[in-house]
This record gives sequence, structure tokens and C-alpha cells, in this order.
Amino acid sequence: MGTSRLSGKVLDVYNFSTANSADIVQWTDGNQTNQQFRLADSDSGYVRFINRNSNKAIEVMGASDAAALVGVTQARHGCT
Repeated sequence: MGTSRLSGKVLDVYNFSTANSADIVQWTDGNQTNQQFRLADSDSGYVRFINRNSNKAIEVMGASDAAALVGVTQARHGCT
């Protein structure tokens, strides 16, 4: 993933958590595994961001097409 142009920070699974619903925050880039993500195809044609440390996908809590971004956490692959 890249660095935010606005904040200069990267996505970070807080405190190297491997738990479901762990917080995803912006943090100074330390090139740590909790800040590294890969893209994975899903059956629906979308991609998922999978964290290298936890091997879990980023999930938007309460997501729907009309939902505002209220929280971002991680979850097991394929779980919503």
C-alpha cells in the first residue's frame, strides 16, 4: 500500500493485533509487517487488502453502498 498524500502516514494494524475487529490506524511508516498489505481477488470481482502480519482482510464496519466510513477493522478472509 502507499503513503497517504494528506497525512504522510500508512495504514497500520494497531499493536500488531491478529484479532478480528482490531483497529486499523494511520501511523508513521516503520516498514513493519503490520503495515504491509497485499491485494487478493474475491469472487465478486472486488479486491481485498490482506495484512501480512495477521493474514486478515480490512473490513469497513457497518458497510453498505450508502454507509459513511464509521470504522475500519480486520476480519478473516471472506468474512463480512
